Amino acid sequence: MAINVFELFGTLGVDNKPANEAIDETTEKAGKSSSIFSKLGSGLKVVGAGMAVAAGVAGAAAVGLSQKVISAYADYEQLVGGVDTLFGDASKKVQQFADDAFLTAGLSANEYMETVTGFSASLLQSLGGDTSKAADVANQAVTDMSD
Repeated sequence: MAINVFELFGTLGVDNKPANEAIDETTEKAGKSSSIFSKLGSGLKVVGAGMAVAAGVAGAAAVGLSQKVISAYADYEQLVGGVDTLFGDASKKVQQFADDAFLTAGLSANEYMETVTGFSASLLQSLGGDTSKAADVANQAVTDMSD
């Protein structure tokens, strides 16, 4: 049995043509996919970087906010001490007015207590030391001033 080498190579060449076309088509699609995934990857890198920046900003804001909260609470504690000293038994009444001050006077509790303690010494003196009455008069004065 004699094998014709030229016929064998010709058959292989003809038979491989569909396979070669499929390989070329697959290679072309892979190249397009690579380009798409490359663009997608670049986009995701930008989104990731943006999220990292946003997280950094949020973290810094949280630190700044927590410092403000701690400072405001420290101020509150200091002001409560002043109210306790000035108003004695009526201190809780003044603190309740301070808690409601946002609704009645548009002030924070701290702003309310700062305002009240600013004029309470003279008020207490003019009312003969009546702390309960002084708390009521001070609340009315702050409420009236806010209008």
